[in-house]
Amino acid sequence: MAALTAQFACGTADLLIAADEEGGDVTRLEARGGSSFPGNLALGAVDDVKLTRAVAAELGRRLAECGVNFNWAPSADVNSDPGNPIIGVRSFGAEPELVARNTAAYVEGLQSAGVAACVKHFPGHGDTAIDSHHAMPRIDVDARTLHERELVPFRAALAAGSKAVMSAHILVPALDPDLPGTLSPTVLTGLLRAPKEQGAWLRRVDRHRRHRNAGDRRAVRHRARAPCWRWPPARTRSAWAAVCATSRP
Repeated sequence: MAALTAQFACGTADLLIAADEEGGDVTRLEARGGSSFPGNLALGAVDDVKLTRAVAAELGRRLAECGVNFNWAPSADVNSDPGNPIIGVRSFGAEPELVARNTAAYVEGLQSAGVAACVKHFPGHGDTAIDSHHAMPRIDVDARTLHERELVPFRAALAAGSKAVMSAHILVPALDPDLPGTLSPTVLTGLLRAPKEQGAWLRRVDRHRRHRNAGDRRAVRHRARAPCWRWPPARTRSAWAAVCATSRP
C-alpha cells in the first residue's frame, strides 16, 4: 500500500490521500481479519483520554507508514438513540461531555502522527433510526437541544485543532426544514462557520436561512469555476492496475 500511495503522490507534497479508518468495526488497514484497535464505544467505556490519544496516535502512525495523510475519523456523534443502525458502536457514547473529551483526544493523537483528522457527521448523526446510506434521516429536536447535545463534541474537536469536518446527509428542521446538512448553507456556513460567542450561531442560522437561495447560487458559480485536475491516461491505467493487484485475495 505504501508503494501505491507513493505512486499516487509522485512528488506532489500537497496531495491528500485519505482512508476511512476508525478502528473497531470500521477498518481498511485490517479489513480481512478485523481491526486490532478498539473502536470508539470501547474507548468511551474506559473513558481514559490518555488511552484514546495513544490509540489514535498509533493508528495515525500506521496510516502514515502507508502514505495516508487524511483520515475520515473520528465519529463525534452522541449516540442518543440506542437503536441507531449506522452509528452505534462507532460513537464514544451517549453523554455529550464524554464524547467531547474523547473526540478531542482522538483528534490530538491522530494529528500528532501527521495525519489530518476529519470529525463526523456534522451536525450530529446520533439521534437517528435510519441509515443515511439508504434513506434520509430526520432529527426532530429543537435548536437548544442541538446546542447542548449534538454540537458539544464538534466544538471540542475544533478547539483541539481538527483539520476537517464531514457533514451528514440528514435533515434537521430546526436548522433547515428543506435541505440536508450536506447541501445546506444554513448548516455549513450559518452554523459550522459561525462565531464562537455563545448564542451567535442561532442568529447566524436565521440570517442564512433567509438568504439561502442567494448562497446556493454563489455555491454553484464557485463550483463551476473550480479547477478539475486529472492524471494522464497512462498513469491512471498504471495506478488502477496496482489497485486491482493489491485488492486480490
